Amino acid sequence: MRSSKYEIVWKVMYTWMEKFLESSFYEKLGDYEKFFASFVIAPFIDGMVDEARLLPEEWNEENISYFFLVTMPNGSGAALDFPIHQTRVMEAFFLYLDDRSVIKNGARLAKKIRSLESGIIEAMTNSKFGQMARKKFPVAKINIEDFKDANGNVNRPRMISF
Repeated sequence: MRSSKYEIVWKVMYTWMEKFLESSFYEKLGDYEKFFASFVIAPFIDGMVDEARLLPEEWNEENISYFFLVTMPNGSGAALDFPIHQTRVMEAFFLYLDDRSVIKNGARLAKKIRSLESGIIEAMTNSKFGQMARKKFPVAKINIEDFKDANGNVNRPRMISF
């Protein structure tokens, strides 16, 4: 259950995500990254705010490393079949937050998340929870062309916010 302080932060951060999804930083992502962006950012927000109880100004290289190398692979995120897209989306998201002066260390976090790419893939692949989840609930391969409109733009799914 969220305290009022964290409820407010959570709502603000979801607004940041929605603004990011309309930004030039988002537009520079590839089709797969665009498609998965909200499915990458939303669990990060939930994990950092709800579980770790860390406010954005408390994010640092150490706690985002822990989140992506330990928390995500051993939680529901381990079933996700797109770990390589996580680093690219989060790098763009951190750069967006840095550019908007929302967080002071966004560029450092972007650099750190990029350096974790192979570690994240390994952690997700080797996670016992992830292996079990992928066996029980196999992830279908996504043909991104099925999600494009007549103009070739990716129709991304939206996360439900409360």
